[in-house]
Amino acid sequence: MDEQTQKQSSYETEKAECAAFTSAIDAEISADQQTFDDNTKTIVNLQNQLDGYNSDLAAAQELEQSQEDQIASIDSIRADENAKYQSSVTEITQMIQALRDGKQILQSLLASSTTAGIFFEKNNILTKPTKEDIKGVISMLQAPKNNGYMKLGVLLFEMIAKQDGDVDQDLLNKVLDLIDQLIAQLIDNRQTMSTTEDQRETTYEQERNSLESSLVVSGSSVDNIKQTIKGINDQLLDLNEDNINLEDKITSNQGDESDKEQECSDYYHSYMQESQNRCDFFL
Repeated sequence: MDEQTQKQSSYETEKAECAAFTSAIDAEISADQQTFDDNTKTIVNLQNQLDGYNSDLAAAQELEQSQEDQIASIDSIRADENAKYQSSVTEITQMIQALRDGKQILQSLLASSTTAGIFFEKNNILTKPTKEDIKGVISMLQAPKNNGYMKLGVLLFEMIAKQDGDVDQDLLNKVLDLIDQLIAQLIDNRQTMSTTEDQRETTYEQERNSLESSLVVSGSSVDNIKQTIKGINDQLLDLNEDNINLEDKITSNQGDESDKEQECSDYYHSYMQESQNRCDFFL
């Protein structure tokens, strides 16, 4: 094979290699570009999903906070109700005791009293009752908040305290009977208050349990949405990193293709120049 034929063969080989390289790298660039475009579409879709889940999360957290606030509110209301109940029970109990103490004093004024003479027990000592003792009972009844029962109790003892000389026995018996009725009414009222308080407690516990159950569901919903958001963010991170790598790869391949094209172009021009020089030599 002469020199000219060898150079022609080398040129054809180089030309085929250049074409094959260009075809292969174009295919790779095209495939990478398609993957990049697909990733970009997926990123847009995931971002739209993320926006929706973020809205869902805000709504779920708002509901969760609302339920927590409701629990705190009924806890506060229940505490206030119980405090008022305890105060009222203490007040009634004190009044009942004052009436009982006063009743003991008045009973010692009965002519038929079995107690020695007209004595009553005071500080564990049998003592002769005085109007000051009765006034003391009146003061005890006036100590709590003023209400109808206390006014009636005060009135009953004042009727006796205001009498001069010996106490009217008929009036005394009537007063003692009214005091018994008043004590019985107060005990009944205290029991009614206790029943009502138990009902309030039951209603409160039911409502709180319901809210707590709802809060558990809301908390689970918040956690699930957060987990979903985390998963989407992880996908977005991977896709963005993948696209960065693809961009770098595409840029690198485009550079290699440009270099190869320049190399092939230089070889072509060199070959053509040599061919032209040979033609000129033989002319």
